[in-house]
Amino acid sequence: MKTLQVAGVAIFALSAPAMAADVSAYGPPPLYGPIPPGAPWVGCYGGGNLGGVQGNANFNWTPDIAGFPISGPELTTYGQYTLHPAGVTGGAQVGCNYQTGVFAWGAEGDFGYTGLSASRNVTTINQQFTFPAIPPFNVAESVQSDFLATIRGRLGLISGAGGAWLFYITGGGAFANVRFSDSACFPLAEGGCNTDSATSVKFGWTAGAGVEWAFAPRWSAKAEYLFANLGNVNYISTNSIPSINPLATILHNHTLTENIGRIGVNWHFY
Repeated sequence: MKTLQVAGVAIFALSAPAMAADVSAYGPPPLYGPIPPGAPWVGCYGGGNLGGVQGNANFNWTPDIAGFPISGPELTTYGQYTLHPAGVTGGAQVGCNYQTGVFAWGAEGDFGYTGLSASRNVTTINQQFTFPAIPPFNVAESVQSDFLATIRGRLGLISGAGGAWLFYITGGGAFANVRFSDSACFPLAEGGCNTDSATSVKFGWTAGAGVEWAFAPRWSAKAEYLFANLGNVNYISTNSIPSINPLATILHNHTLTENIGRIGVNWHFY
């Protein structure tokens, strides 16, 4: 009996390299079955995404009281507003994953179209019967942003049969093109219009969470939420008829944040 046991061990030892060679010749097993350690959460990938985006664009006006001794409070009230542009977002992403035990970590970059645009145009209430009388004036505000790009780190927990699920948190930098514009136009006796605008690429930060599922060999699908804060855009408008109201300046302060929910598909290059 002991001789048979020794012979069996020797046969297994001699055949193990050949068995390993046969397995490697056929490549990794499918992701939806037993998978080798690390797959599919080790290596680089690329893919596309599609979803929805809602922005929150805040406007705050601070008029110079010396230039607007009567209508200053009205300017502050009517100039403080939040626009909520919304639209469809779509783009592409690339990234790389690494694995340490049941944790996957790495980095991802993406670029997508957002097409956010919103505006308002209102006329103030005619307060001619108050003292002092405040004649009506026109207030206009608008915001536009066409794209959003992010560069983020990812940290996730591998779960499920064969490690096919990845639950992750993500965060990093964000940048987008942003355009704000403001206008306040008064009766001729009070001056012309305070109008100004700014267009720039703003850098900010983003954070979110998501889940990714390896549903087929080399393929995964994901769903994620991102919040992006693109910081402040400030400028000072002057009156178009300075000879009538040279001190009529308004400080315009703006912020833009975005809420993004999207789904995506990735192809893994391992």
